Amino acid sequence: FRFKDAARWTNCLPLMILPFIKLLVEGGTPGFAISAPVVGTGKTLLAKSIATITLGSEPPVVPEVESEAEQRKQIGALLQTAPIYVLIDNIKKPLSSGSLAAVLTSRHWQDRKLGSSTMLTLKSEAIWVFIGNNLQADPDLSRRLVMIQLDTEVERPWERQGFKHTDLMAWVKTNRMLLVKSCLILIKNWIQQGRLLGSVQLGSYESWAGVMSGILEAAGIEGFMANREVLDSQLNLELEA
Repeated sequence: FRFKDAARWTNCLPLMILPFIKLLVEGGTPGFAISAPVVGTGKTLLAKSIATITLGSEPPVVPEVESEAEQRKQIGALLQTAPIYVLIDNIKKPLSSGSLAAVLTSRHWQDRKLGSSTMLTLKSEAIWVFIGNNLQADPDLSRRLVMIQLDTEVERPWERQGFKHTDLMAWVKTNRMLLVKSCLILIKNWIQQGRLLGSVQLGSYESWAGVMSGILEAAGIEGFMANREVLDSQLNLELEA
């Protein structure tokens, strides 16, 4: 994968590590936005390969919905399956949803059961991943997202050749034990160094930001959330215009 810069690569690591540290984080966790300027850059493959490390199999993807009412129904239906990852693929329109903003902040989701007056209270522990070209989001959602941006700098990226792993998903499944071990080593290293919280701060996600940046900083990995202001301006660009 060709990332826009080092910070956008570093922002991938929390997406990979997060399932293994859920019990160490208090409160909600942000979503992840995987974007690229053109089609065929590898956004969906990146999301699927990372999720497969935890799941052991290729995760399903779901489409975006057309209305806020449909969004609430989709969230409730998905959370009833207790997913680890939720991948929403091929997003075409700017992200703007009070329901998504709520589910990305709280550890619990409450809504009326479909076709009934009964209220459901569901655990909201899924990791939400939004995938699309030139993703845009309103301010309420953009501040709840970690931006990962790919850019091959070629006009037809789907025609590229010479990859180190020609079948990446097969490689991930074959080497899954090593990949899981690598994630756990990063976490264990942080614990052995005293579980010091890192320097990154993010409103509504203070625990997550402190733990995640602590893990990365303990391993000497730089750049996590370093370009936050730039990414926020890109996510909000279309809505502000």
